[in-house]
Amino acid sequence: MDLSNDEALMHDSQLSERLKTLEAEQDASQLAIDHCLEQRATLQVQKEHLLNDENYGQLLQHFEQEKSILQQLIGQWATKKALSNAIHETLFSLREEKLPYVLTEVNAIFCLLTGGRYTKLFINDAGYFVAQDAAVAYIIIWPNYHRQQRNKPIFALRMALAKTLSTSAPFPFIMDDPFVHFDRIRTDKMVQLMKEVGYERQILYFTCHDTMLKYWHKDQIVDISALANERGVAST
Repeated sequence: MDLSNDEALMHDSQLSERLKTLEAEQDASQLAIDHCLEQRATLQVQKEHLLNDENYGQLLQHFEQEKSILQQLIGQWATKKALSNAIHETLFSLREEKLPYVLTEVNAIFCLLTGGRYTKLFINDAGYFVAQDAAVAYIIIWPNYHRQQRNKPIFALRMALAKTLSTSAPFPFIMDDPFVHFDRIRTDKMVQLMKEVGYERQILYFTCHDTMLKYWHKDQIVDISALANERGVAST
């Protein structure tokens, strides 16, 4: 079917407009291509300049050094993280498995040291040690107890830990005149406990009181001041 003249003119006009649009798009695309080629040439020049620049080599070396340091820090962090996890697991194990047994030992020792006045020693929700007497009355040991009275629960706790950890942590037990505020009866009990613990681990007991020498055999006593004099070291 033949198109009328008007229809033909309209068709030609549409084709002409479409052609102009395509040409404009082509020109825009060519401008974009030219711009990209210019940027590429500029970057290529910059690249060549960097490759031939000493600063680039120094920066690259510094980058490698920093990367090496980062790897070391990552390794240290991983080690500390593993150690932290091990500590948390150990503390959880001690709290859930060891602490009840330790507190049982503490109660027996503390009752002995107080002459039966206090029958139980436990930790309250605030984290303080609390002593319970025979009349079921309570007194907070830390921080309200005065220093002389705090020595008994502290010593009981140390002795209980020494007994319960004798296999897993057989370290020496070191004390420096912990009984200076105790009377003779309680000192006798302390020494008795020390000797019991001494069968399981080494005990180093330092004192400047001659009255304590009667509790030990001569072959167990070392006079540090005399030893220092023999070696020509001035005692202080």
